[in-house]
Amino acid sequence: TVQPLKFLKTANGCFNEKYKFYKDGLIDEEFVMRLTEEKWGGKSEKSSRKDDIYNHIDFYWSRDGSEKIGFDVKGVKKSRRSDDMKDDSIHWVELLNVQGKEGWLYGKAKYIAFLTNTSILYVPRLELINLINTKIKNTSVKTSMPNECYVPYQRRDRMDLIVKVLTSDLRKIAKQELVYGE
Repeated sequence: TVQPLKFLKTANGCFNEKYKFYKDGLIDEEFVMRLTEEKWGGKSEKSSRKDDIYNHIDFYWSRDGSEKIGFDVKGVKKSRRSDDMKDDSIHWVELLNVQGKEGWLYGKAKYIAFLTNTSILYVPRLELINLINTKIKNTSVKTSMPNECYVPYQRRDRMDLIVKVLTSDLRKIAKQELVYGE
């Protein structure tokens, strides 16, 4: 079950952005779990905190007693932090996390469920790894935000490594697309 959120306020009374992202993520996870069940039946259950943190699995889904399948949910994000609007034509993929360890791309989820403004793309994680490896081959890491996709980006003085991926490419490798917003 989802625990009540405890928001911390900054000195000016605004909600801390970290907790807003956390809350948005929980809403996206619940949305994908519900729509997955509605479309394909079966049962979804929220993963344990340990599975969420270490295995990058947000929820499990199974039907008729079959093997539980792990999903990691990724919502629509901005192309740049300074942008006013979220951009569903791209998605950010984490290769290394802020500690410099393997990012969520190398977790144990079978599928990454990418949200767009109108659908959920169920992308096999291993196929996403292959796509990214093919696209970024022989590309150097940038420390300034690239405009292009498939350019590895590492924030200055940080250990993370992320790459922007075209949603149209995710759509090509998606196992399923569940349309909801049209």
